[in-house]
Amino acid sequence: MMTRKLLLLVFGLTGAAFAATTETPSFDERVVFTSGTDGYHTFRIPAIVRANNGDLLAFAEGRVENRRDHDNVDTVLKRSKDNGGTWGSLQTVWGKDDGGLITWGNPCPVVDRSNGRIWLAMSWENYKVYVTHSDDQGTTWSEPKDVTSEVWNPSWPRPPAPILAIWTGPGVGIQIEHGSHAGRLVIPVHLRRHPLLKAEQNEAACFFSDDHGKSWQYSKNSTGFGNEPQVVELTDGRLMLNQRHYLAVEKRKPGEPRYRLISYSSDAGATWSPSKPDDELIDPSVQASLLRYAWAEKDDPKDKGVLLFANPADPGKRALMTVRASFDDGANWPVKRVVREGPSAYSSLVRQADGAIGLLYEAERYGSITYARFNLAWLQEKSPATPKP
Repeated sequence: MMTRKLLLLVFGLTGAAFAATTETPSFDERVVFTSGTDGYHTFRIPAIVRANNGDLLAFAEGRVENRRDHDNVDTVLKRSKDNGGTWGSLQTVWGKDDGGLITWGNPCPVVDRSNGRIWLAMSWENYKVYVTHSDDQGTTWSEPKDVTSEVWNPSWPRPPAPILAIWTGPGVGIQIEHGSHAGRLVIPVHLRRHPLLKAEQNEAACFFSDDHGKSWQYSKNSTGFGNEPQVVELTDGRLMLNQRHYLAVEKRKPGEPRYRLISYSSDAGATWSPSKPDDELIDPSVQASLLRYAWAEKDDPKDKGVLLFANPADPGKRALMTVRASFDDGANWPVKRVVREGPSAYSSLVRQADGAIGLLYEAERYGSITYARFNLAWLQEKSPATPKP
């Protein structure tokens, strides 16, 4: 179990430090993946983690011949050794030598901070789950292992007939840092009847490991119509599952916005509450990103550290990429700032080794995956609201 001192060293500044920062605002960005290069028609579905040595690993789907979700798709990555300033050459994690038109997609990595091992969950052909791992900061990867039988709830319909699709993430998993389940690895997933007949046939869940990835266990679903979830640990010990809203258009009134769906777990991800909308988080039906940026500096019930959230915040289309901050475990999001006004879609947040925030996101109608990095001062500089004390 990691001590609080180690956690502060690994995960950095506290919520109090966030609110009190006197840094000069700083923002820049650069393209990491460009569609039509490196032998791939399109790059989509970004996910990013920081390895224990500080390297940033940016994962994506490399779609070989077209933009379709289910086709010849590889899982790829690029690395930055300088906090996102420059990015190395493309590396294919898996798929290039699979011998056929197979989808290896929805990369969902998580770092085991206790030993530095990086786990990567992937969806195979939309109805099986494989995991691979790296013990050298993502340079080499193990042969992917089929863990579908471990993560598939027996109450769900089972393959080989793919009547229920299962996708990892997309985005990232987490490692629980506090309480009796500290060290648990949690990977969010979503399920969908195939073919989709009703929006309510989307359901969010997760799978987890208490033995550093040697074995995995399934959770019960969140009994809603959310999908593409991300998970975060709260200060009271619960987990929160933040989900894409998939309510059918015909069930909404004209002009009625969608909002992110929220579910909670009081048993470290084994079971989830029914999903309910968060009327502060507009959702144009798209994946989003969620990150525990900092924990509270002291045991003060009013100080809950900092959560960050990013998604396209336009109510009608995938545009207006926005980053928000919460100081009360996601009950409110008083700080927000637009990163890109134009087209944008899926995203993944990370905390860099230098304490800055990184956002890997799809831009220009899937023409690129871009990395924006900025500090806390920039996020707060022109926010319409200020942090709560």
